Amino acid sequence: MILSLMFVTSIISSSCSKEQPTIKVGFSDPDKTKVLSDIESHSGMILPRNIVVLEAREGDPRTPGDFRWTIYSKAPNRIDLPPVRDQSGAYYLTNRPDDAIKVLEVFCKIRITNATACFDSNWETNKYDFQAFVVRTPDGDYFHLDQFPQL
Repeated sequence: MILSLMFVTSIISSSCSKEQPTIKVGFSDPDKTKVLSDIESHSGMILPRNIVVLEAREGDPRTPGDFRWTIYSKAPNRIDLPPVRDQSGAYYLTNRPDDAIKVLEVFCKIRITNATACFDSNWETNKYDFQAFVVRTPDGDYFHLDQFPQL
């Protein structure tokens, strides 16, 4: 279930911010608090409080429980993904910066020229499957998360 560029490009919408996330705050503080709460309660992740929400919406309306979120976290706070387990049960993180950067640049209309790393992960919790990636820059982290109900 490793994220592929084809899959990622099909799930990130063009409704992402068209400006640099450090300039445009897409959601009010109460909305941002709700987005943080939703992500953390659904995924089990703990996120930094200094985020800018770029996108938060239901995914496929035909699939209840299908959500997607895209956020930006300004440095020095970083977003750490749960590690992926390979078939042997060992943990690992994959690293495909070119694919993830291209997805963010094309669909979110932002330019990332200073990426230092990229991580993607997938995991299961609370009867949901999650797929996510982080593009890390010296200025902060771009984080995209998709939630799918387990069938």
